[in-house]
Amino acid sequence: MTALPADVAPATAKADLQARIDAVQDIIDAAADATLKTTSTVKGVAIADLGTPNINIASVVAGSVTITQVQAYDTNNLAPFVTLFDPTNEDATITKVVQYFDGDFIDNFETTDPAYANEAILDKDFFIIKVTSADNSVLYYKVVVTVTP
Repeated sequence: MTALPADVAPATAKADLQARIDAVQDIIDAAADATLKTTSTVKGVAIADLGTPNINIASVVAGSVTITQVQAYDTNNLAPFVTLFDPTNEDATITKVVQYFDGDFIDNFETTDPAYANEAILDKDFFIIKVTSADNSVLYYKVVVTVTP
């Protein structure tokens, strides 16, 4: 078997190694992906701004969505008024979603605050969403809802 020229073999080996490293990093990134899709909806309206999630629930920067009063009062969760928080990675899960009134404390999110069950929404209500990745990494989101007449 003929050896490759010395200046080609190291470059090829380096490129092959980098491709393998990149593939492993993609697997690691996917396992740690606890993000929400930008197509997530509240009462059928795509969330305009997901905000900035954080591993610390108190450090989340709120996102926002604007819905109509008709959408806000609908409680059937059928098209076209579906509320869906959808993880980006298929192996991630939405662990919990809680709706709060403006000014509510979120101290009991992890324990006693009840999960959202498609209740009506008032202006400035907000959601806290917990997304858990395949490797059990967690990100929290906050989405504030503006209700227009």
